[in-house]
Amino acid sequence: MGSGKGEFLVRLAELYGVSGIGVDISPYCIRDAREKHRNRVPQSDLEFLEADGAKFKAEPESFDVAMCIGACWIYGGYRGTVRATMEMAKQGGLVLVGEPFWLKEPDESI
Repeated sequence: MGSGKGEFLVRLAELYGVSGIGVDISPYCIRDAREKHRNRVPQSDLEFLEADGAKFKAEPESFDVAMCIGACWIYGGYRGTVRATMEMAKQGGLVLVGEPFWLKEPDESI
């Protein structure tokens, strides 16, 4: 969820041959993700969907890995995101949830 421009999913396809679905609400990000897919791993089984992640309905336990990196707002915060991704992951699958954070506050003079 919140796949953005698809870099993480495309990289996983390049390195490990994974298949997957990336979902993002931004048509610009989805356009770039599809182009990245075509240019770098056209033979891979990747799909990028322009959709609101909160409304995306996957069959329960349908993914080996379910992740939402940097977009927990989709499910109302961290707890909702963990709950939603756990429902999408197969029994014994992996869930990756993470949020960006500042290592140090940005310089306000910039």
